[in-house]
Amino acid sequence: MKARIAWRVAVGVVAAFEAIAQGSYICPGGAVAPGERQVGMTQSGNGVAGYPICVQDQVASQSTPQNYVPTYWADSFVASAWHGDAGDVWAVWNERSQQSAESRALQACNQVMGGDCVLSAGGTNSSIAFVRAEDGALSSGWGKSASAAKRDAAHNCKKNGATSCKSLHVFTAAPWVESQAVIDWSKSYFPGSSVPRHRYILLATPKQANDASANKLWLGSGAGFSATEAKLLALCQKDTRTECHVVQSARNSGVINHYRDETLLETWNSTPTKQAGLKLMREQCKVLNQRCEMMEQLDAFTSHMEAVASNGERKVNRPFFALAWPKVAGPWNKVALSGGHASLDLAKQDAIAHCEKESGVACMIVGEADDGKFPMVALYADEKQNLRWYLDYNRQNITKMMKSDCAELKCRLLAEFDARKVQRKIIKR
Repeated sequence: MKARIAWRVAVGVVAAFEAIAQGSYICPGGAVAPGERQVGMTQSGNGVAGYPICVQDQVASQSTPQNYVPTYWADSFVASAWHGDAGDVWAVWNERSQQSAESRALQACNQVMGGDCVLSAGGTNSSIAFVRAEDGALSSGWGKSASAAKRDAAHNCKKNGATSCKSLHVFTAAPWVESQAVIDWSKSYFPGSSVPRHRYILLATPKQANDASANKLWLGSGAGFSATEAKLLALCQKDTRTECHVVQSARNSGVINHYRDETLLETWNSTPTKQAGLKLMREQCKVLNQRCEMMEQLDAFTSHMEAVASNGERKVNRPFFALAWPKVAGPWNKVALSGGHASLDLAKQDAIAHCEKESGVACMIVGEADDGKFPMVALYADEKQNLRWYLDYNRQNITKMMKSDCAELKCRLLAEFDARKVQRKIIKR
């Protein structure tokens, strides 16, 4: 087998030398130049490529310039630029140098966005691709072919946490045969002032916690990233007198999720969509064997610039409650409940006011939630008419505690309620 291959290669070489002996020659650079004419090809096969055979064209050679430069394959370059607030990219391809491609892409981007553009994907004799996630986030990819670049971009998009990635652009820099005549083969994609603009929502905290930052977060939204970040960090640093940083962010359809479990442990995170936020909450709480409640999902288009309570006091009342009855026993044998308050003092004040309004006599506090951590409350009365209340985040735990305490006493259930809900009740004893 090796001998046969060697013979075929030899035939091709002999044929080439025969052609040269007859006044022809292998075309320089593998291409026909001015003043030449192709008259044949050397034999090819088994890994040996054929070469064009040329002869001098007497008519053409008379007009051939003496400073003729043979043709050759020229490298082609592609570069792109993007901006954190833009929903598109700026690209140049088939450019003669990487520096020129990058410079043009950056200049076009900065002209529209007013500065702060950065280089994205680029390469030589290759392709770059861009895909867009559901929240408008862009991901790039590179490959020796357009299909390879698209696969790489989709992979990077999914790696960034997106569930939906749509193809946006593919730019391919293809090499060309260069000659003495310099031709500009470059192409560009430059979106104008109508380019889609991102809106962001950011969450910030001090880098080092102090008393001024206890149970607080700082929330900003409604504008581009840089503008929102600058105002938000300034507010956080003014309030806490220490350096702050962004800890969560979302754009466009994305949201900041705020939820808590049965122990009232709160979580803040970001997802590309509201649906993704609910899914993430369920998955995380399932692992912790907890039932969770989504307290709020904050979007990027609603304007915010404020400090918020990390325990949920901004929109959801804390589960503080209080119970009151008359100071002196009388015919009004009932208990007044006031629940869903942001502090214990508010709960006590309202319970006494509610009791005195309904009973017509002076009242006092006989029961209260002393920590505001447990939302589920069960109120019992034993056989001596003493009130007993049990707090937990699980109704089954409350039942177990009641059965243990009332093992030697006859207890009856007066009421069950969720202390997180704003409510006033009169409960018969």
